[in-house]
Amino acid sequence: VGLESSLRDAAARMTREKVDCLLVAGPSGEPLGIVTDRDMRERVLAAQADPGRPVREFMSSPLVWAPPGALVYEAGC
Repeated sequence: VGLESSLRDAAARMTREKVDCLLVAGPSGEPLGIVTDRDMRERVLAAQADPGRPVREFMSSPLVWAPPGALVYEAGC
């Protein structure tokens, strides 16, 4: 989803696609963050946040990732 997508739209997409997280992309399509079911529960529902607010305010970032094909020990977790 884009940075300015609403929480409501992100939740609807997660439901529609049967996933529990979405990557949040910047203007050039680069992944900048992630929004998860847990984020939705803790940062939105429990906090009674407005579901019309942009997902960028609630995403987890920066992302920690490993390239495809990387071995577990290379991830550095």
